[in-house]
Amino acid sequence: MDKERFQLLLHRYFDQLLTTEERTELEQMLLSSARAREEFWAEARWNGFLRLWGETEWGRHEAKIIPMPQDEIETRARTAPSQTPRHKATTSHPKSMRRLWQLAAAAVIVLACVLGYRAWFSQRNFPLPRGIAVLTRISESAWTGSRRSLQQGEALQPGWFRLERGAVQIEFSRGTRMVLEAPAEIKLVSENEAFLRCGKLSAYVPSPAHGFKVVTPGFAVVDHGTEFGCIVGGAGEAEVHVFSGEVSWHSTNTAMPVRELKKNQALLITQNTPQPIAASRASFLSEDELAKLSAARERTRLAEWRTSSQQLREHPSTLLYLDFERVRDHQRTLPNLAANAPAGSDASVIGCDPAEGRWSGKGSLEFKRRDDRLRLTIPGQFPALTFLAWVRVDGLANRQQALAMTDNFNLGETHWYIFRDGALALGVHTDTPEQMHGWRNHHSPTAFKPDNLATWRFVASTCDSKTGVVTHYLDGQIISIFNRGIQVPMRLDTFEIGNWGARRDDPRLVPGAWGRAEDAIRNFQGCIDEFAILATVLPAEKIQRIYREGRPGETIITFASQNFGTP
Repeated sequence: MDKERFQLLLHRYFDQLLTTEERTELEQMLLSSARAREEFWAEARWNGFLRLWGETEWGRHEAKIIPMPQDEIETRARTAPSQTPRHKATTSHPKSMRRLWQLAAAAVIVLACVLGYRAWFSQRNFPLPRGIAVLTRISESAWTGSRRSLQQGEALQPGWFRLERGAVQIEFSRGTRMVLEAPAEIKLVSENEAFLRCGKLSAYVPSPAHGFKVVTPGFAVVDHGTEFGCIVGGAGEAEVHVFSGEVSWHSTNTAMPVRELKKNQALLITQNTPQPIAASRASFLSEDELAKLSAARERTRLAEWRTSSQQLREHPSTLLYLDFERVRDHQRTLPNLAANAPAGSDASVIGCDPAEGRWSGKGSLEFKRRDDRLRLTIPGQFPALTFLAWVRVDGLANRQQALAMTDNFNLGETHWYIFRDGALALGVHTDTPEQMHGWRNHHSPTAFKPDNLATWRFVASTCDSKTGVVTHYLDGQIISIFNRGIQVPMRLDTFEIGNWGARRDDPRLVPGAWGRAEDAIRNFQGCIDEFAILATVLPAEKIQRIYREGRPGETIITFASQNFGTP
């Protein structure tokens, strides 16, 4: 981030001089930088307090310089002779007092607005820091049934983790990079500390992360700027290897002295007794080796997905299938790849940029500007619909973020979107076009949270107008079911993916007629990797299989309620 440019935009914002382009630029800076958001709120607080002080002092000064009329002074003197004023200008005119109170009230309102906007803005746009570390590489995929697993790129909170097979790389927010090999049980304690109950890890600790600590049941290792490895076996044996730099080894037996280990030195600890051994870098998986394994896994998963996705595009009920595989900058039309695609249902690309998908070598489309969208037409009425998409949600700035939204308010028009609280939602218009409020919306519990933003997620929603049942899915699992009786057939007609086709002259944009004008801004923020609509309700097991065959990979299981050891 250009700090000088940020400061210029910040001052122009508080001086109310920002152009539309500059406002968009400032919003992007705030979305991408926690430091920028801190400076914004500090500036907002000072502006609020200074405005309050300035308004108050202005009123006080005005009260001092406006003299009381002579006739009023004489009147007051006659009615209260013992309270003759010392000076002719010590009391303000009633109009001046009213002005003072108005200014004070305005200042209080301004301050309340600043502080209130701060709370509202931070809750809606800028979630708190996501975690103390990030899962950055996975050597193999491990399907784990109903237990929650983590994906590559996901933020990690403090707590216990068990690695069942393969290896992963974890990057701590202070800078330490750790390669963890299965089977292993580890607790992430803080951004600069971990507790290894069993397993094998190697850690590279750059200068900003000096002091990184690994605690085990029998000892602790404190880094002094180094690369080292630890092995904790199930039989009570453990090893510490130093590949570069220096570490301090501390036994849990306080009577045992601290030992300093330097490059190419190692210890074998048996029954809390250390003895020197030769350091062995080859005993640990390196970052380069893990990167090669991770790349090989991605190539395998991509080939498997290409085979399985053929079934979805050839399903007899598939109305739309977009895989974003061959998106290029010059390509402004995406073909509808469904085997039974309606005529003229290819998608026009407006804005949007090609981006890497959920695997290296897999394409996607990025939606980042307010006008980015896909626009297409699928005519007809449908008693049932299933929506499927792989999405990477980068932010939740808008009240609604469109996944697929129809243009009009006709009976059966359908909106699929993500609400500002992270809920997955489906809305169907069940009234006449004149009744703009005649929507029946179904919101799931919060699906997108700070710890899974900017990671690839599979979302699905189904609606059956015959039974009235709406079901929402996240990563193949049902997260909500509604039985609210949508009894009208659904329609798509002309609709948009990643945005909403509201025109400038649309009555929906008139404040008071429909709602706040800003609520009509519904552009999706993030990437879409795969998108499908079917004219049927897919069963839960089919949706879970599509997720399993298309997931980018999972490997770590969280055991937040289970304590494997005491750090």
